[in-house]
Amino acid sequence: MYMNWLIGCTVVLLLLGCERQVNNSVTLVYQGAQCGTTEPSMVWLSTEKELIEIFNKASGTSITLPQNESQVQYTDTMPKMELDKYYYIYVSSGMQPSAGYQIVASGNTFNIVKSVAQLPIELKKPQPGTMQAMMTTVPCAIIEIDKGNFKVVDAMGIQLTRIP
Repeated sequence: MYMNWLIGCTVVLLLLGCERQVNNSVTLVYQGAQCGTTEPSMVWLSTEKELIEIFNKASGTSITLPQNESQVQYTDTMPKMELDKYYYIYVSSGMQPSAGYQIVASGNTFNIVKSVAQLPIELKKPQPGTMQAMMTTVPCAIIEIDKGNFKVVDAMGIQLTRIP
């Protein structure tokens, strides 16, 4: 009887271990309030060229890409990509009715369940009753996540299939 219980517990633990990986890190490396994408979206950033193009669009800056990518001049506001360690994803909430909206990380780790990386990224709304500029905004963020064994990323109700 004890042996059956032990085997049953081992099977359950193995199944849970295969289904879920914990303690993968997620970091917001850039946040903006007026980005160019008016629809909710996510985009993989797999090269420094893609990062610079998205960063310029999101921040309104004009950093130029040198002939040699290793010569990119990083600033305090532009993240340095470590493509060997992390994946980078651009997330946009789409158009919002006023200022005060922002994309935030509600935690600094994410879980992988059934090959889906569930990122703790959400759209934070302004506090009710607070004064906000009455202008449309398009909040966005660039997210850095640990590389892992997943095929899909899920954040803010948007799913993105990983590029091989």
